[in-house]
Amino acid sequence: MPQTRRPKDESEPVPKKRRLNGQPSMGSQSHGIQSQPSFADVLEKLEENKGNDRAAEGGADSWARPALARIDPAKDKIVFQQIDVETATNPRTGRVELRMFGMTQEGHSVLAHVTDFAPYFYIPVPRGFTKDDLHPFKIYLNGATGDAIDTIEFVVKRSLWGYKGDDYVTFMKITVVVGMNWIEVPAGTYILVNGSRKSNCQIELDVKWDKFISHAPEGQWSKIGPLRILSFDIECAGRKGIFPEANVDPVIQIANMVTRQGESKPFIRNVFTLNTCAHIVGSQVLSFDDEAKMLESWRDFVQEIDPDVIIGYNIANFDLPYLLDRAKAIKALKFPYLGRFSNVRTQIKDTHFSSKAFGQRDSKETNMEGRLQLDVLQFMQREHKLRSYTLNSVCAQFLGEQKEDVHHSVITELQNGTSESRRRLAVYCLKDAYLPQRLMDKLMCFVNYTEMARLFRKANEEQYIVPALKGEGSDEQYEGATVIEPKKGYYDVPIATLDFSSLYPSIMMAHNLCYTTLLEKGTIERLNLQKDVDYIQTPNN
Repeated sequence: MPQTRRPKDESEPVPKKRRLNGQPSMGSQSHGIQSQPSFADVLEKLEENKGNDRAAEGGADSWARPALARIDPAKDKIVFQQIDVETATNPRTGRVELRMFGMTQEGHSVLAHVTDFAPYFYIPVPRGFTKDDLHPFKIYLNGATGDAIDTIEFVVKRSLWGYKGDDYVTFMKITVVVGMNWIEVPAGTYILVNGSRKSNCQIELDVKWDKFISHAPEGQWSKIGPLRILSFDIECAGRKGIFPEANVDPVIQIANMVTRQGESKPFIRNVFTLNTCAHIVGSQVLSFDDEAKMLESWRDFVQEIDPDVIIGYNIANFDLPYLLDRAKAIKALKFPYLGRFSNVRTQIKDTHFSSKAFGQRDSKETNMEGRLQLDVLQFMQREHKLRSYTLNSVCAQFLGEQKEDVHHSVITELQNGTSESRRRLAVYCLKDAYLPQRLMDKLMCFVNYTEMARLFRKANEEQYIVPALKGEGSDEQYEGATVIEPKKGYYDVPIATLDFSSLYPSIMMAHNLCYTTLLEKGTIERLNLQKDVDYIQTPNN
């Protein structure tokens, strides 16, 4: 009998099964997991709790963003939260521009072409370099780059890396827009783009770089707008003993949950299925006889709901690459256009990450212009030290619940069965799309990333710049904590186990260890600092 393997966290061995309160489990390491209702019951309650909301079941009539009223550029200002910025070349002028994607408080999507922007970058001024050298240096650079340099000027800043005695250093300047800020474009300062629109955004405009206001994230401007967040999951049918291959094994279901930032309940809940599927209360079921039609219809769904953020569990290395490769294999030609530019093809490229703290990791990157992506699996691997990173184990530990009880070995059998068996599979898939959204809310992943992006403004206010340091991975290992070997034997009295709480953070705080307090030999000599009085020397010098 053919079977399907779920390629989530494929590097980990299949955990042993156990029973919790008489219910089958998917191998969580966590304790205290109680018997949980079927996710079909949860979906039914979500539908019942709509109250007076007359939206169609599963949000079937809520795909599109709110209708946009007429905008008068001479009278109406446009205020939106910027969520993504990229540099590009304006095809009409050939000049560099910034493309700012965002969303208004009313939920309208925005693309602002920021024109006449001249990029800068900081360079520490070499010793002996004076203002008299600026013009010859500019001539030299223009000769080497084909007149790419417009102006060079001195600015005084402080580097965030290392302690320099709070001395200011002369740099050459780069100007950036602060991440996730609210942008105000006053009336009369912008031009609406109509005939030559580049995106699918509801509002597209041109504005000069010095005509908009970037509000500091304080007071009313510290909020996060009602971003549309799409969490999705796919199921594919494989062959016995063979890892799923996109050129052979079909995608059989795609489940989706769409939530507004700040709300806990998804207002759109649906599942795209290959072949018929019985009705699921609280969810819209869209069935297709043709796989290519199903994939292209899902692409149309993504374009219509127009998500600001796309999340899932292992979507970076499995779901998105598999969907794109499968669409290519079955010639679903409309599929690979998932970003906000209708003419820009969505493609996959390999990436490599290397650091001493996290080791070396190969991953994949998918371009989706104007849409942020958050792979909850990668977030968990980066932020939490766990024994297992399977979705089941992570949810058991942080949410106190587990996935639906459908083993990967029966997925193809369920798909090849009846509409009722495919309904069971769809409920399983829907919960796998729902859990990443709950994890993101529970762990405040998006909120934390937003605040980290806003830190650049605070650094700029304090006249600090953040250096771009090239990290190189190595095989060098850190020395771990000392573990005393226990004395083996039988003890008939309780044994106390001692462990230092937050050992490494405590050491860092006790000795003021930070990249901002790192001292170089030159600074020690210049400031006449005394060892063990003004500074300490670490064991690795």
